[in-house]
Amino acid sequence: MAIPSFDWSGGHSGRLLMKEDSRLLEKMWQKFLKANAERIDGINMNAININR
Repeated sequence: MAIPSFDWSGGHSGRLLMKEDSRLLEKMWQKFLKANAERIDGINMNAININR
C-alpha cells in the first residue's frame, strides 16, 4: 500500500490524512494524471478506461 499509515478500510468520508500523507497522495495523483493524460478529456474523469 502506498500510504501505509492511513487505514483505508474505515469510514467513507470526513477522514483526514496527515500532512505528509496528503502530500504523498497529491504526488501519486499527479503521476496518475500525467500517465493517463491522453485519456483525460476534462469532462468525464470518472469514465476513464485505464485498462486500454
